[in-house]
Amino acid sequence: MKREKLTEEDSQSQLVTNQGNDINATKQGRDYSSIIDEKAILRKKRIKWGVIGALILIAIILAIVLPITLHKSDSHHSDPDNPPTPPAPSGYNNYKISKKTDDESNISGELFSPYEYDHDAHMLALNRIMPTLKDGTKLGVDPTKIPKGVNNKFASNVAFKFDMLTWRVARLNLYDSSADSRYSIPEQAVVKPKGDDSMRVDMLGLELATDDTFGFKFKDPINPEKHFISTIGQTLVLMEKFIQMDFELPSQRVYGFGERVHDFQLDEGTWTMWAIGLDSPIDDGKGRKGTYGVHPFILVQTDKPGDYIGIYFRNSNAQSPVLTYKDDGTSILSYITTGGQIEAYFFIHGTAKDIIAQYQSQFGKPQLPPFWSLGWQQTSWKYVNQSIVEEVIDKYDQFDLPLETIYLDIPYMDNYVDFTVNKTAFYRIQDLAAKLHNAGRKLVLIIDAAISAEDITENNKYYTSGNKDNIFIKSSLYNSKKYNGSLIAEVWPKKAVFIDWFNKQCIKTWGTGLNDLYKLVPYDGIWIDMNEPTTFTHGEIKPDDIESPTPSKKICNYQLYSFFYYLVLKDSSNGDSDNSWYYSFPDQRKDSTFDIPFVPGYVQHDDGKPGPYDGNFDYMTISLNSTLSSINEQEYNVHSLYGLMMAKTTQQYMTGPDSPTPDYRTFINTRSTFTGSGQYASHWLGDNWRDWRYMKLSIAGIMNMNMFGIPHAGADVCGFFGEKRDDEMCARWIQLATFYPMARAHQNLTWKGNDSERSEPYQLKGDYFNMAQASIKDRYRYLRHMYTCLFEVSANGGSCIEPLFFYYPEDANLYADPTSTFMVGGAIKVSPILEVQDPKIPNFSSYFPKGNWVSLSYFGDIVQSKGENMTLSNSQKTVQAHLRPGSLIAYQDTTKNVQQEITLTKDLINQPIQIIINRDENGVAQGSLFLDQGISRIELAEKTKGYEYYKINHQSQSIQFQFYDGKQGNQNAKLDQIVLTNAADLQQVSFACYMNTTGQMNDLIVKKESITNTVNISSATDVMFNQILNVYYGSEANNDINLCKTTTFQYQIVDGKLPDLVANYTQVELKPMSSVLSNIIVTMRVIDIDIVNVKWSWKTDKDGKPVGGQKQPAEVPNEFINSSLPSSSTNLSEFITVQDQPFQITFKYRSFNNPSNVLKIESMIYDEYLNWINVQAQLESGNQFTGIIGLGERANKDFFLKDGVYSMWSRDQPTPDETGTLPAANMYGTHPFYMYKHKKDAWVGVLYKLAHAQDWWVKNNKTDGTVNISTIATGGVADIYVFQARFADDVVNKYFRLIGRPVMVPQWALGWNQCRWGYRNLSMLEDVVNKYDQFSIPLDVAWSDIDHMDKYRTFEYDKVRFAGLPDFIKTLHDSGRRYVPILDAGVAYRPENGSYPAFTEAMEKGLFTTVDGKPFIGQVWPNDASYPDYTNPDTIDWFQTNLGKLYDQIPFDGLWQDMNEASNFCNGACYKYQTASKPIKFSLKYTPTGRDLETKSMPLDTQHKNGLTQLDTHSYYGTENVKASHDWFQSKGKRTFIIERSSFAGMGKFASRWLGDNFSDERFMGYSVSGVMLMNIFGITFAGSDICGFIGDTNANLCARWHFLGSYYPFSRNHNNWGQISQEPWAWGDQTYEGKKYIDHFTDAIKQKYSLIRYYYTNLFMVSYQSQSTFFKPVFFEFPDDMNTYVNVTQNVMLGKALKLSINSEYVDQNITQFYLPAGIWCNMTVNTLCTASTGQFYNLSTKVNETYLALRQGYIVPYQNVSVQSFKNSKNLQDLPIELHVLGEPGSKHVNWNSQGVYINDDGEQLNVAGNFNGYNFIARATDTQSISLRVLTTIAATNYTDKMEKGCSGVNQNDYLGSIYFYNAKDFQNNIPYKVTITFADSTVPQDVGQAIYNPTTDRLEISFKSSMCLARIQVINFNKA
Repeated sequence: MKREKLTEEDSQSQLVTNQGNDINATKQGRDYSSIIDEKAILRKKRIKWGVIGALILIAIILAIVLPITLHKSDSHHSDPDNPPTPPAPSGYNNYKISKKTDDESNISGELFSPYEYDHDAHMLALNRIMPTLKDGTKLGVDPTKIPKGVNNKFASNVAFKFDMLTWRVARLNLYDSSADSRYSIPEQAVVKPKGDDSMRVDMLGLELATDDTFGFKFKDPINPEKHFISTIGQTLVLMEKFIQMDFELPSQRVYGFGERVHDFQLDEGTWTMWAIGLDSPIDDGKGRKGTYGVHPFILVQTDKPGDYIGIYFRNSNAQSPVLTYKDDGTSILSYITTGGQIEAYFFIHGTAKDIIAQYQSQFGKPQLPPFWSLGWQQTSWKYVNQSIVEEVIDKYDQFDLPLETIYLDIPYMDNYVDFTVNKTAFYRIQDLAAKLHNAGRKLVLIIDAAISAEDITENNKYYTSGNKDNIFIKSSLYNSKKYNGSLIAEVWPKKAVFIDWFNKQCIKTWGTGLNDLYKLVPYDGIWIDMNEPTTFTHGEIKPDDIESPTPSKKICNYQLYSFFYYLVLKDSSNGDSDNSWYYSFPDQRKDSTFDIPFVPGYVQHDDGKPGPYDGNFDYMTISLNSTLSSINEQEYNVHSLYGLMMAKTTQQYMTGPDSPTPDYRTFINTRSTFTGSGQYASHWLGDNWRDWRYMKLSIAGIMNMNMFGIPHAGADVCGFFGEKRDDEMCARWIQLATFYPMARAHQNLTWKGNDSERSEPYQLKGDYFNMAQASIKDRYRYLRHMYTCLFEVSANGGSCIEPLFFYYPEDANLYADPTSTFMVGGAIKVSPILEVQDPKIPNFSSYFPKGNWVSLSYFGDIVQSKGENMTLSNSQKTVQAHLRPGSLIAYQDTTKNVQQEITLTKDLINQPIQIIINRDENGVAQGSLFLDQGISRIELAEKTKGYEYYKINHQSQSIQFQFYDGKQGNQNAKLDQIVLTNAADLQQVSFACYMNTTGQMNDLIVKKESITNTVNISSATDVMFNQILNVYYGSEANNDINLCKTTTFQYQIVDGKLPDLVANYTQVELKPMSSVLSNIIVTMRVIDIDIVNVKWSWKTDKDGKPVGGQKQPAEVPNEFINSSLPSSSTNLSEFITVQDQPFQITFKYRSFNNPSNVLKIESMIYDEYLNWINVQAQLESGNQFTGIIGLGERANKDFFLKDGVYSMWSRDQPTPDETGTLPAANMYGTHPFYMYKHKKDAWVGVLYKLAHAQDWWVKNNKTDGTVNISTIATGGVADIYVFQARFADDVVNKYFRLIGRPVMVPQWALGWNQCRWGYRNLSMLEDVVNKYDQFSIPLDVAWSDIDHMDKYRTFEYDKVRFAGLPDFIKTLHDSGRRYVPILDAGVAYRPENGSYPAFTEAMEKGLFTTVDGKPFIGQVWPNDASYPDYTNPDTIDWFQTNLGKLYDQIPFDGLWQDMNEASNFCNGACYKYQTASKPIKFSLKYTPTGRDLETKSMPLDTQHKNGLTQLDTHSYYGTENVKASHDWFQSKGKRTFIIERSSFAGMGKFASRWLGDNFSDERFMGYSVSGVMLMNIFGITFAGSDICGFIGDTNANLCARWHFLGSYYPFSRNHNNWGQISQEPWAWGDQTYEGKKYIDHFTDAIKQKYSLIRYYYTNLFMVSYQSQSTFFKPVFFEFPDDMNTYVNVTQNVMLGKALKLSINSEYVDQNITQFYLPAGIWCNMTVNTLCTASTGQFYNLSTKVNETYLALRQGYIVPYQNVSVQSFKNSKNLQDLPIELHVLGEPGSKHVNWNSQGVYINDDGEQLNVAGNFNGYNFIARATDTQSISLRVLTTIAATNYTDKMEKGCSGVNQNDYLGSIYFYNAKDFQNNIPYKVTITFADSTVPQDVGQAIYNPTTDRLEISFKSSMCLARIQVINFNKA
């Protein structure tokens, strides 16, 4: 604004460069004569002569001392112990590395300088790189300005540390280690991001210099011959107040280092950064021309156009970096600062937008301002009273001009005092506010940075309150009692104090003021000014209670009372000096904190006095010696943070509970900014000039602010300073401001003491007014687009106003003048007129990159550019704006459906929205839309998300509305119309419709405009955006697929003859009933055990190629789903019927007594990228209706699929909540199988052999018992398999016939597993294992996450952090334990020097997936990485060979294969050069999942050796990955133990699963149950979830409850994330629950796991080798006719057939839970309670954290080992113990009383070949009468290889083949409550042997016997129990 009031020191001649114009123009600026104090000038003259005397004395002293000093210096250099400094190389750097530690995540150490600081050598090096500017000025540094001495000590000992923040960001910290402390920006102001020790410096190619001189470079990991940044051979100097570090940069395209008035690109020069309130000088690169804000960030192009790096210096001292160009096209950055330390952040590397987003993500993404703040804003210093303001408002209305917001400048204040109102000038200010608000307008008030101290009585409560809380900045010169030691300076209210914003108490005073002001006038926003801070004095003024200055101790420390103080200050005259005395003494500057040693200024004025750009840095600001007592810092260090902290405190109050508007989005417009200011405020560019140059340079200013994280920025439209209004310039400026994010007109009060011409838009004349009016109205049409961009930046970081080369980096023509045109929100190219136009010339030129650009003022005007300057009209009323090819925008017609034009944002909220589309050469356009009400903060809150955010894509004649964020349905924004521009090729469009969010098609209206070449698509009824999924359009005349018409989905038989179904195989050719599609061949067959298969694909020629010329459709390999099973002997007619016109297939349930229809294929579309299948499943209706299950992987509580859409496409996505809506909650696995109960004793399963991305739309109809299922996939073959059986498990067994039986894991895998990402070294891992032993907790497997990998390189382990890993593994093995490391899918891309052999070999052999024939480079944990192509047989050999090499080093027992979706941290191509020219994804008419399929994935265009693309193979990449590992294990004769993440149908025969990254939340505990159940159905029996949760901090109760649940998973592993709290069993120390330590509860849970291993192993063995299907399953699998078993599925679990688990798996704090027990007797095995005879009842049971109910089912016998009181380490120890049998008879059988049966299997748990190596037993217990029980043991399979090894006649493998105890449950009810004599008949004897007595235990109601010595089961025939 206008805050540069000057003191008596300043004359008009000193303002030469203030305006950036010539001297004469400057002297016509403001008139300052009224504030010049002649007496003060006289005092200065006296001081001046005193200084001259002092200088003479100095000269005499130097003449005597200097020769002596020089002689001594020469002698010193001859001292052999102190060698002279060697000659400087290209740079000056004396620092040697004396100590270094490198642990891959961090490199740290110490530097020392063996030489003293050599001033001359430093200057020689510095001046060697100083540039010569364009005007011929040679920049240089005067050595005397960098003094070495007590006030600027050279740092001889320096500490350094490199660490990583993310995989894209590294940090260097460099500081004087000998100092007590070095200043660093307080985190209260700017966050200091935490380092991430999980990262590796290798990711970014960091390399230290090879010699001992400190230096480093960041090499390009992909091309190590090149580097991004290097300091090797460059200058490094660290002094107390002068720090220099030089960086070699890869190009001369450098942007940033703000704030300043300059072009976007930085030229050679000095670019000072220091917050100062000057009048926005144009920066010439000579130093000291930076303005209000400080942003030490640069964006640098690498040697590749479009590729950038960023560097941020976290420093708030005065900084003067120097940029110098080199002849080779690179540049040198000499980063120079005057304090603090080097804290540099390196962002490497990516697109410009990527780097900007990374920077903002680290230091604060911008807030989203209220929507109204985008409207037109008006202010002026001329508005000195209310009448003028009201007149302005009325004039806007009179001239039909939109006006959103009025600002009031300082005249509204009472004597310029904050929080007051001038009640004379603004006598009815509340009425003014009411007038604005009633009209829907807003009011913004200015508040200045200082608190008035003119009146320090109680009348000034803001001063007295602040003084009481001691919140004001303190003087270092005056200890004034009157002002409590506060610094006093002059600003608008005259004497003022300044708030120490770091003082947490300041918000009380500041908030009180803001609240008081709101009561005086209800404002809508705050304009904070003068917050550099700017003052009208230099330093401070002497308080009136002080006689003469007395230096404080703090000053003494800085030598301020040295020679000059005693010579000059002590002897100076009048004591009423204002103490800006030092400003007159140039020599005093060099050892005073008042000035900085290095002053980068080159402007000297005629009188020799320093001006605003050459002198002390406290020019027009407070003293740099002043103190902020709250943080014990000087203004010297924190000066530039003032504006940031003021804005932060203002926002903090405005959003706090005491604010009058706490729920509103804040609008704070601040002048002074720093890193992170955008989190709190918007910004205008300060006080500019009525000058065409400033108009153009405002574009660069706004671009810079966008880069710096303040996207809501603008410049004072039409200029602030100046006398005459230039109507042409003002009109053009208003045109330009159409696309300012913040558009505000503003001007100064006067010019040269006189009035200056007003510049409101209505002041303009004629055509210029018309331009202004049209432009402001035009602005409102684009606000929705601009607000969308602001939202995106607030969410993700980024920028909205950008140069075109961000989007067209290869176009060299865009770099020379990047601000002549610019992009808005990535879609609109603005071509402003930025210079005077010749009235005789009707046009101007603007450069357009190649493409067709559509004029947004007239769609028929299309700029067809080859990459050239194009001619545009200069008479257009609005600015020339064109829609970029390939873009679409939200646009609102402000004149439609209303009587008058919309001129307020509040009316835009409810105005329908148009989507304007300009397709590129591929027919693609992309854009986005953000919808909300624009006011409430709550709407944006993470928990509420009241907004809607869409990404919108036009592709393949569809417009896809992908809902990405928010909550769909909260906004009621209507679609007005879709406008397809540049649509000459679309003039035959004849149909359009939209698919709504329930999957239904709805017709739309098509209107073609031949004049404008547009096609308009609209609806006859209101359509909300939240109702639209896709819009389809086309022309039937052009053979476009018409998805709007039902017949498009229908086919008919070509010859009209129905196929003969009296066979097990037939084929039929179909033609589409719509002529657009091609003919298909449908094959029907019955295979294997009555599995019905229907398959269709293209009709092919004799060579097998599609006759229509389509690409060959990809099929899923038979190695995953084996569809080549032999044919069945059963005829098709028993399973299906066929009808024609339309062609449909109905599947029947095969039943001779009661056949019924189970499934109907109703219709389909088969095209290259659209495979659409509509079927209807028939279930029981009414209350018997259940729905379908399957279609995984997904995480949800509802086991049955509700109405909705369910997606399958493998994705690295931490366990999302499945809602049945888009965007989908698809996750790691893809299993296109579902099943359902058709009727009593009839179950059906359906498999689609399909791997492409697919959406399954499910619509349930309970009334008629149908489920309509539409499957929409992106290609592939339609290949459907239908299974039917009486029971659910039998259906699953048939499914296994195709996908294979689950792999058999080794027995030890069933034990307890411990893992964590964060066991960073071997000692941590050893400590964990030792603690399991220390606390006597069993453990079978120790795991290593990626911590163990060497630089995250697959097949390599870290031989430093894990140096003893082989020995550790041996120790584990010796104790019976196992070791499992992780193996990631991506292979680090490291081509340098063959340093990574596995990569080098793969590169040489061409084993990676490719793009355009070169390896695709994604980014995962090692950063750049490539992906093995498993379709190449050579890849399998390479993989297994390297796996073997790893095994030879660390003999692992299993593998954990992760990230194998395959995950990619980029969304598709990481590098633009790897983007396909015509990406496949844009050929998709329907995109499953509702999001970009390349999200966190390889590009769909990625090629495989077999000719398939990633689109075809993506979802089974993980299965290919683990198959290679599985085959390796098998080749080694080992059972496969692989836990992996991404599975496809059939994966279970190769590996097992954990459910992926979940959350430490009770919901996900519940989801784990359904997840494990689904995995069992999908053929992955051995599955589990991360116990206690992976992401987020768990708590004791959650973790304990989850341990009890997890102990019942087949796979049980405690695992959590890096940075979370520990969750090992001992993590809660001595904390207790129910009087028992948590660790004891955890131990109980884990031991329960081990008690069940014999039962679990038996069942898993049978699933893998025999005919059992599922193990961990829902209860209704066993009780399908009991409808109560279909509810609360996740709390009622069947473990096999014999055990039922009742467990509270969902609610941590719920201590009573209702469980269901089907009819029958159930006996709890884990709690000593009596059995329950249920009639099919619900039971409310206690479910404290440690309470679960494991019930034995009647009629079953289970093997068990009660190890709760045993001491053992692992499952191997349990092989030395006998088993128990637990028996519960079934009453009411055909036997007299009851019978029971069970199965048991045992082997050594490890051998791959089980033939002859395992024992299988059947147990049958019967009561043939009331007197006896027999337990028969049938050895069904004997481990013949072990016969007689344990004892003669026994085939026992180990003690688990021995029986130790038997327990009969429910003994009393079965009359078994008396002692029984027990005898055993052995196989080798007919004589029973007495083995003891079975005793009834009334407490447990069990009949029990424990044998004195265990019995070999293989020898037992029968055990008899006879009543004694």
